[in-house]
Amino acid sequence: MSEVRVNKISPRSGTTVTLGDSGDTISIPSGVTFDASSGGLAGTLTTAAQPNITSVGTLTSFTSTGIDDNATSTAVTIDSSENVLVGKTSANTSTVGAELRPDGLGSFTRSGTYPIIANRTTSDGDVISIRKDGTVVGSIASVSGTVSFGQSDTALVYDSGNDQIRPYYIGSGTRDNAIDLGSSSGRFKDLYLGGGAYLGGTGTANKLDDYEEGTWTPFFSGGFTGTTTFSIQKGTYTKIGRNVFFTIHIATTSATVDATRIDISTLPFTPSNATDISAGGASWSYANSSVINSTSNNLPVLHIQRNISNVKLYETDGTNFNGTDLNNPSGLDFYINGQYITD
Repeated sequence: MSEVRVNKISPRSGTTVTLGDSGDTISIPSGVTFDASSGGLAGTLTTAAQPNITSVGTLTSFTSTGIDDNATSTAVTIDSSENVLVGKTSANTSTVGAELRPDGLGSFTRSGTYPIIANRTTSDGDVISIRKDGTVVGSIASVSGTVSFGQSDTALVYDSGNDQIRPYYIGSGTRDNAIDLGSSSGRFKDLYLGGGAYLGGTGTANKLDDYEEGTWTPFFSGGFTGTTTFSIQKGTYTKIGRNVFFTIHIATTSATVDATRIDISTLPFTPSNATDISAGGASWSYANSSVINSTSNNLPVLHIQRNISNVKLYETDGTNFNGTDLNNPSGLDFYINGQYITD
């Protein structure tokens, strides 16, 4: 077939133009005109479905099986990187809106409140399933009005109704005495408790409700008169529950003695007043043995009485160990270790 050049075709509305012997046609809808020189259509469509329409003037009725937005502003943007954007026109996690990216990333940004709601109805169970290469590695689940986080038999339930965080087996219930916190090579650093810790059991006897370490300043509250000058006054203690363990290092450079019993004050906690226990005792050593008289009955024995915060010194015969039992009170150097029970 030889080439045919047509300068201008001006068919009437509602007609069909046939080109060539292959039967190709152009249909001109009613109310629309075709300008061959510009290749454009102009006019007003009066029906919804029209074949071969690529450019229209006024469209009064339209149906679509894809994205349909008849508003005057942009609702959904698909940019050149194939990011699907809702409520925004560029991919940016700082801007309010939603993003779905072709690499699988979903980003949701909302101002002043939560950006994602995951709602499971009818039954308890996984609300969010977390997977690696298709295999479940963990979940966030609803459990009778609470929430659990974890994997299989190693999870935690956060129970605000009872103010508890409990070990949990997902789908099976509370898991007792089976999950470790940390490991020998993966330890936590510090543990802060306002209450106690139950060790080895759940009874009252298993509760450790106090642990404390500290220092205190010992001094002589008996056996000396006037001013005593100390070169060392050092006391330390460790309190575990009701048990108090203490050390004393006390030394003098000048002192004047009297005949009253030597007491060392003041212990960091008052000894128990319970009548069914002896409050405690202590042992001692000294750096210079020449300061104490060498007679058989005047070696000091240390005792702690109930409800009295002193270390009392007695002789081996039960009488008071007083300042006059010292040969050289100015060179006294005592090391004392003791233990007692407090309330």
